[in-house]
Amino acid sequence: MALVVSVHRVQTATGDAVRGRVAAAFQAGDAVAALIGAALGPAVAALFGLAVALPALCGLVLLTAVVAARLPAERSLSVAESAA
Repeated sequence: MALVVSVHRVQTATGDAVRGRVAAAFQAGDAVAALIGAALGPAVAALFGLAVALPALCGLVLLTAVVAARLPAERSLSVAESAA
């Protein structure tokens, strides 16, 4: 569900001229985050134990959500603005 919402937002907020580049950058960032998470999760669990790692990493995800929610809303680009 989160992927559907984020892809819809990217498609509706981005002008036709730059939509492909914006989608590619978004997907690349998502892939890098998945790789970092796949490496970081087991490493933190091995160092501190699962009882500490799980709440700590969940807290990190929640903190990221709070920071993202507080960012100013981006304005949509019109086709004329995106072509410039």
